[in-house]
Amino acid sequence: MKKIDVLNLQIVPKMKLWFTISIIVILIGVAGMILNYVRVGSPLILGLDFTGGTILDLKFEKPADVSTARDILKDFGLEDAVIQVAQDGRLIVRTNKALKADEREKIFDSLEEKFGKLNRESIRVETIGPTISDELKKNGAIALGVGLLFIFIYITVRFQFRFAVVTVLALIHDVLVTLGLLALIGQELNSPFVGALLAIIAYSVEDSVVVLDRVRENLRILKGKMSYPEIVNKSICQSITRSFNTSFTTFLAILALILFGGVTIRDFSFTLLFGILSGTYSSIFIAAPLLVVWDRFSKHKVEEKPGKVITPQPATVAVGTGSGEVVQKKETKSTRRKKKNKKKKKKGKRR
Repeated sequence: MKKIDVLNLQIVPKMKLWFTISIIVILIGVAGMILNYVRVGSPLILGLDFTGGTILDLKFEKPADVSTARDILKDFGLEDAVIQVAQDGRLIVRTNKALKADEREKIFDSLEEKFGKLNRESIRVETIGPTISDELKKNGAIALGVGLLFIFIYITVRFQFRFAVVTVLALIHDVLVTLGLLALIGQELNSPFVGALLAIIAYSVEDSVVVLDRVRENLRILKGKMSYPEIVNKSICQSITRSFNTSFTTFLAILALILFGGVTIRDFSFTLLFGILSGTYSSIFIAAPLLVVWDRFSKHKVEEKPGKVITPQPATVAVGTGSGEVVQKKETKSTRRKKKNKKKKKKGKRR
């Protein structure tokens, strides 16, 4: 088997391919968001933490049936409720309506007529009002915005403005890819999703900063010896092994969460999984190559900028006046000829 020479990988010369792959993945995610919007009226499937509503987790004597439960819930105006039956026969009902205690009791009585006695000790009821859900949305958006702002300021001060711009673009890429894939698999999102998204941003920035710091160091050492694209490509190759090893160990931990963490944290686990994979990809194949695009664009703008045309100015001579003032007069061709003739006459007299 041929060993891959990591230090000689041609990543920057193939940056159009990496950009194309990212665009395709984002477009697939956008298609998933459109399908969700048509199906449920929202690009992402938001849980009760964001929409408000009620979750009922019920255990009856007989195994519950989805179609029968849906017919009963229609009588209470809950025809849009999400109904699931767990492996142990528990009936799980999710609705966007915040149910009051008396409404819940009526629903329990109707369900008991079909599925037998309800185990009251194992009932799980979660209710979130619309005010709390709106506050969660607002706080989540503020947290993301403030996080991005501080990241932008830090990288601008610590590195360069262009480094900050490409890092934020890579972050936007990661968020779009993650949201698109979550929409595509139909994962319901609750408040842990916001925490996972912030973790993705921190991880992606840390990964991008490692690569960009290597670019900065190599620019100091190799400037004048190699071209800018070659320096960036060399920097990526020097960092790629470290990025892969870090991401792989994190991936194994997240995989364990997905397999054994249960349904409660599944939105958190999948968000981390997609974000870590996208963040590793963007730090190597998106952020650093964008520096080369920036460099080429800035050089192109400098070449297109018209230079000033300098016209030769006629020479000036100082002429004395009777009052002792000195006046600057322009020296024309005729005056220069007269001077030459005078010098020739003086030389002839001396001879």
